[in-house]
Parts: sequence; structure tokens; C-alpha cells
Amino acid sequence: MPDTEKLVLLFLARLRGLLLIFHLAVCLVFKRKISKTVITKMRSKSHGAVGVFLLGDQIVTYYRQAFTLKFSTPTFGASIHDSQELLARAGPGAEGAFFIGHDVVPAFRDRWLSLYKDDARVGNGANAFDTAVMIGELFGAGRSSTLSASGVVARFASLTKRNGVSGEFGYAETADAGKHFHFSLSAKLARQGRIELAAEPQ
Repeated sequence: MPDTEKLVLLFLARLRGLLLIFHLAVCLVFKRKISKTVITKMRSKSHGAVGVFLLGDQIVTYYRQAFTLKFSTPTFGASIHDSQELLARAGPGAEGAFFIGHDVVPAFRDRWLSLYKDDARVGNGANAFDTAVMIGELFGAGRSSTLSASGVVARFASLTKRNGVSGEFGYAETADAGKHFHFSLSAKLARQGRIELAAEPQ
């Protein structure tokens, strides 16, 4: 089992209670807004954690309303949480939120923020940047030619592991995933509007 998956399981095992509420909130999908009533109902029950699988401003609204209603049950979510700009707007209600996201070197994240003012897609941007650089190296100036499909795969397979703006990545082949490019993912936490790597629970 990959280390990231182990970390997620360890984190969830440390939470109090066995019941996890995956708050997909159908009403949010259709009404595009968060009802305080939903949070109030969740607050009346005992949950080990709440899965917050929302988008953009919905995440901000959820955490702001949860904080107002003093609903402090631990939360976890998807890579959409991987945005310092979003977490800063979400405020103290998002403190400690746990999620998995792409590795992104700080300099690239800072540059992205200075250009776009919103880092909600910075993980995808870092991944795309490294992919473009990799393709340029493999097929760019002086290396272009007519290749068969197997020739293209062979050239990709020649790629050695390297570090980019999205951390370590490279070509891999495994029994469960087949041939693919492997990019790093990390378990992360929201801390005072910033993103930190999650430490393995003791």
C-alpha cells in the first residue's frame, strides 16, 4: 500500500468514533448553496469526521457557517482544498482540514498566485508544467521524428525519475495501474490559512 494511503488510514483511525459522514449534500448540488439547517442537523449527531466534497466558494461557505454554528468536527476533503487562497477565505472553520493534493514547490505556488491571484488549480498547473517540459525533452528540438505508437511508449519509458515543480515524477509500470507517469501526492492539513504537510499520526 502506498505511503499516502497508509497515512490517510492512520489519520482516520485516530479520529473519535467510527461513523464517517461523507457530506455530499445533494441539496448543495441542486441549490448551489449551503443551508445552515444541514450543518445544524449534523451538529445534533455524533460523527468522527465530516467529508467536505464541495467546490470553490461552497467550501468557503461551509467552513464559515460551521464556524458560526460552532460545529468543529474534524473534516477531510479532496484536492480542491489544496488552495491557500481558498483556505484563507474559509477562515478558522477550516483549521485542521485534511486532504490529499499534488506536491507543488513553494516557488511555483507563489509565482502562480502572483499571476492568477487564485491557486485553486495550482496542483494541476504544476503537473501540466512538468508534463510539458518532459515532452519537450523527449520529443523537442533535434529529437523529433516519425515514431510508431510503440516507439512513442519506448521513448517515454526512457524517462528517468526527476524532480520538477510538482515534486518527484517519472515513468512507471505496475501490475495494478499498468504503464503510466507517476506524480507525487501528499497528505496535507490547513493551518492558519496555509497548507502544511501532514505528519504521520503517532
